[in-house]
Amino acid sequence: MAWYAWTVSFLLIGFISQCAGQKVDCDFENGPCNWANDHEVVSDPPLNWREVSEIGVLGKDTGHGIVNFVPITATTPDFSVSYLKHTGPNIPGGQLNCLTFDFLATNAQIGFLTIWHYWLNEKNQFYSKKVWSNEEETDGGAWKVGQVLIDGAGNWTLIVEVITNPFNIVIPPHPTGGSGIALDNIKQRPVGSADECPTLIGPHVVVETTQAATTIPSPTAPTTVGLVSVQLGEFIYTPNPVGCDWTLWTIHNTCDLRFTIDYRWIVDGTERSHVQNIHEHINNADQVMFYEVPPTVLSGPIAIGSQVRVRFAVQDHDDGGWIEGGHDDMADIIIEFTVPVAGTAAQEIEGRDDKPEWYSTMTATFTAHL
Repeated sequence: MAWYAWTVSFLLIGFISQCAGQKVDCDFENGPCNWANDHEVVSDPPLNWREVSEIGVLGKDTGHGIVNFVPITATTPDFSVSYLKHTGPNIPGGQLNCLTFDFLATNAQIGFLTIWHYWLNEKNQFYSKKVWSNEEETDGGAWKVGQVLIDGAGNWTLIVEVITNPFNIVIPPHPTGGSGIALDNIKQRPVGSADECPTLIGPHVVVETTQAATTIPSPTAPTTVGLVSVQLGEFIYTPNPVGCDWTLWTIHNTCDLRFTIDYRWIVDGTERSHVQNIHEHINNADQVMFYEVPPTVLSGPIAIGSQVRVRFAVQDHDDGGWIEGGHDDMADIIIEFTVPVAGTAAQEIEGRDDKPEWYSTMTATFTAHL
């Protein structure tokens, strides 16, 4: 899921040129439309979306027919991640769109469902942001409606993310064997203003307000935050003086890299961990951009003042033979973040690893949430 800005721009521009009228609409009755599992970031074991009958999920038919479903059972590792991406040509910008969809969690607190909006700006630079999540509406057992405004500032697409069991609950056996999260009836419609598309999470309207300059302090100071999100930034390799690798015939400053990212944090005195593997062979660049990878969510409660520690183990996976050489262990970078009060501005932290003949840096942005 780690891409270079120029590669992403090229791919998105190519998609956009194929079909200007593409939509994200799908009811999954005749297949997945232009939605597919994203295998570039893979949990172990893989956690995939699939089309199933509503009866197979709920044990009854409430009119949804075929739905797209992520199974989450007692054997599914906590914090496993699954991505469902819109693979069709991107949607042309310049128009406000209201996105609606039906969603179902079979069990309360079984997982977070999040919608990510990706778009290109006028300079063909690629950006992303989280626009909707059920983090505040995690009860289960019934279909609900989600709705959010897509501003359409640039040509855009969507990715749906599921993070399993963020609250570390014991998932009971489901009577139909269909524990998990389902999605159905994805639709977009043009609107003239944001007032025509308030954000909905189930039956609730999310009201966005402007915070006044003066705030009333809480009578009891908080001691924990609900979760910490970690947005990966960019990895940069700098020759000093040795380039990343070389061939017999010419010098190449290229890195074919793989990343193992180990997150560690403390919940109620117990260390938690989550390992993320970026399996891509990344060619012909010394700078790797991670902005397309959605933030990793570290669930709490996490004590204010405690440390979140992220270790980046970076390896060069060239063949290492006599024709092409290089070094296997490129970098081992550790970034530590001290958890502040929820609502504190996001903090970008850079880590660095100095080798005898090169050095590397990695950035990550941390945010504490209620």
